[in-house]
Amino acid sequence: MSVTHHFVLWAPYSTCPGTIELWASTRSIHKAKLDPLIASGVVTFGGPVLSPRADLSAPFSEQEMYGSMLIYQGDSVESVRKLVEADPFYTEGVWDKEKLQLHPMRPVV
Repeated sequence: MSVTHHFVLWAPYSTCPGTIELWASTRSIHKAKLDPLIASGVVTFGGPVLSPRADLSAPFSEQEMYGSMLIYQGDSVESVRKLVEADPFYTEGVWDKEKLQLHPMRPVV
């Protein structure tokens, strides 16, 4: 029996020109890749991180996003890293691979 641990992914978006357009064109395949992980409980929470200046009353399409945050469950950081590196946002360059952070965490609440 394997032990399941929690991991938090902070994946800032690339600052290269065209990243938001790339995000928009890649989002559906990113979500399709995540759907089975969500259904199986491997990904428990996640979404885009908004600018601190975000007007939360504005439509989602008008929000300034600058990264993704996801909570994973897995046996090891290596096993979760493989999932992250297979994500279309990673492979297509939406996420800044140099600044991406994956850390173990202990949920308390």
